[in-house]
Amino acid sequence: MFSVMVSVQVTTSAVCIVITVFSLLTSDWIGGYCYFCVLVPNMYLYCILGTMLENCSEKFMYEMYNISFYNLNPSQQRFVLFMLARSQQPGAILLLGVMPLSVSSALQVTKSIYSITMMMARFLQK
Repeated sequence: MFSVMVSVQVTTSAVCIVITVFSLLTSDWIGGYCYFCVLVPNMYLYCILGTMLENCSEKFMYEMYNISFYNLNPSQQRFVLFMLARSQQPGAILLLGVMPLSVSSALQVTKSIYSITMMMARFLQK
């Protein structure tokens, strides 16, 4: 459910950053600097939250594996087995259904933004 919303938010932030930088290169738009300063943290906020979700899932899985299983009663053991089975495939938010949402994916998006912006700058020079 959140993958679609977060993917749209990160994608539109990246596109807006490219358009804003292009506008700043071609015109004298003073408000563009403030808008740029709002867009970049907005995009990175979602990616940081994705990293926090991954870390929380890893900590939960680690704690699940360290439970003293034999000291529990049978109903608790069944519940722990169910949670262990579910923790084998932790839920992660995927960015555009391709890569997990994390700070490393934010870095890849930033590299793409830089590449597109430099391509547009070379187009302006010609």
